[in-house]
Amino acid sequence: MGCVNVKKQAKLRIKVTPSITPVTDESRKPSYELPSSSPSDYEPLSFLGAGGFAEVTACKHIPTHSIRAQKKIPKSKIKSYHMHSQNTLKEAYFLESLDHPNIIKFFEHFDDRDNYYLITEICKGNSLYSHLAKSGKLSEKKVRETMFQILQAVEYLHEKNIVHRDIKPENILLTLPDGCCMKISDIGSADQITKKNKLSGCFGSVFYLAPEILKGEYDEKVDIWSCGVMMWVLITGKKPYEEIDAKSVKEKIGQKPLQPKQFELSGLSCDGLDFMRKLLEVDSGKRISATDALKHKWFEDISKEHE
Repeated sequence: MGCVNVKKQAKLRIKVTPSITPVTDESRKPSYELPSSSPSDYEPLSFLGAGGFAEVTACKHIPTHSIRAQKKIPKSKIKSYHMHSQNTLKEAYFLESLDHPNIIKFFEHFDDRDNYYLITEICKGNSLYSHLAKSGKLSEKKVRETMFQILQAVEYLHEKNIVHRDIKPENILLTLPDGCCMKISDIGSADQITKKNKLSGCFGSVFYLAPEILKGEYDEKVDIWSCGVMMWVLITGKKPYEEIDAKSVKEKIGQKPLQPKQFELSGLSCDGLDFMRKLLEVDSGKRISATDALKHKWFEDISKEHE
């Protein structure tokens, strides 16, 4: 479960070419039956954190003696939109099909009478949000390295037609305390998009919502907007909107969404400012894609290291 540092990982940026066609349930079934896991296979070690309706615990996987993270989700809090099929959480369904160095590694899932359990790798560096809270804000160099890794994962998700819908510092995990390797986690709000059908519904943290989400249908570009807001937060160390309650924040996003201003981003290079503006383009049709974002001049030095 160790993770290489940024430079070593960069050299591994061999283009992942996932199938655009969604993986079917049948194709995922192994040619042999694996023994079913249960909560009794895991020994709780320590509490890691809790979200809106789930808690995460560090556990020892007894059969392999490995340390993993166990996310427990009460069935009583599950809504129909959380489910891919009658017995499978969307989060588990998507995680099973993903394999990318900047996305949390998934091991298995199971359930009992009261809860669903998702088992993933454990990241020892806590979240990007916790890292930011300690440092106040990040240097442009650190933000550039972070955004490059996150956008690689976003590009991969979008190529698989998956929209995360909740990208924010709290959902970016650091594999080690030095924060050199980032992993997107918590895809419980994710959904799959098709060429014919866009998505709808308001998911994710209100501060990171793209303007089009409040108007109705939207596509994968909402993740790009969230990345832009996250970049702004990492550079400034501030909230993107002064409003506190969700209703007021939504009104502000609808009337005057976040736009990068040079005087608020003192010290950010011209290339960095241009990059952020492309992420935070209000017109989603003109907003940059993850693939094109990775080719931006701001990443020129990192891209050379990855060759």
